[in-house]
Amino acid sequence: MRKLQLKRILWVVFPGVLAAADYYVHNLEGRDDRDGLSPATALHTVEAALARCQLGEGQDRVFLLPSHEPYRGTILIENKGYDPEAPLVIDGGGNWLVGSVPVSPGEWKRDAGHMDIYFLEGVRDNQGKSDDFFFVIINGVAQMMGRSRLQQDIATPEVDDLEPGEWTIRSGRLYVRLRPGFSIRDSQIELVKTKIGVHVAGPVNSVEIRNIRTKFFWADGFGLHGQGQDIRIHEVEGSYNWNQGISSHGSTRYVLRDAVFLGNMEGLVNVHHSESENYQVLQADSWNWEFKFRDPGHHRFFDSFFYTTVLINSTSVSRV
Repeated sequence: MRKLQLKRILWVVFPGVLAAADYYVHNLEGRDDRDGLSPATALHTVEAALARCQLGEGQDRVFLLPSHEPYRGTILIENKGYDPEAPLVIDGGGNWLVGSVPVSPGEWKRDAGHMDIYFLEGVRDNQGKSDDFFFVIINGVAQMMGRSRLQQDIATPEVDDLEPGEWTIRSGRLYVRLRPGFSIRDSQIELVKTKIGVHVAGPVNSVEIRNIRTKFFWADGFGLHGQGQDIRIHEVEGSYNWNQGISSHGSTRYVLRDAVFLGNMEGLVNVHHSESENYQVLQADSWNWEFKFRDPGHHRFFDSFFYTTVLINSTSVSRV
């Protein structure tokens, strides 16, 4: 009788422990009508997995299973509140999360005046810019045509002036000049259409994001907005994005560990009242600034390396 009463007491006091779960996602073999509770019954999207996580009820974890294709789109984490001792965990499994979309080789047409130039119809033309995409991926390399988000008004070349591996927009068409020896299929062209890779938004408490790599987003690889508290990010990469590798806004508080940011317009940008601690961060080859801090936030760096020629520092920053 006493044992039965004890079990009842535990159920009342600690219901969250029993509600916690691990969810698995596979971008090729998963289905969102499954339970996601094992690799064999994996879900298709992270969105579906997060929808199953119960707010504040024990430690939920989401695992992206290894895939030979990158995961695509945004991982949006919003309005999630967990205990610091049992944070929500999102483990990327070492996969790439990308913001680009492949173009089928069959959609391209060869330009009548050039054997090595192909075009894609139906692109909205805005003086050499496009509302449909922001830069082009050719053979896995970001081709930004010398423009970042701050320099998007720089005109792209005329069609006849394209160098191999370059692109331009004219009269509703995207033109690409192929590299010597590459067919349109070999070029594996993708258009960048997604804004942010991992997006933490709104009131979010105690979330751990780990072991994931982001690239080819037209804003940030990692974007932290709102009132996020106790955000933990480690073993990550955010590279070749049109804006920042990682940015924080509002009153976000986060800890970053073991991170790499390469080839972004800016590496780290923290504004408003955000605060951070950063450990073992490698950052290089940004187009504009390696890191930029505005407003009264405080940011500390430990054992980090920045290869930079320009540094903007208008807030309280310390380096150890």
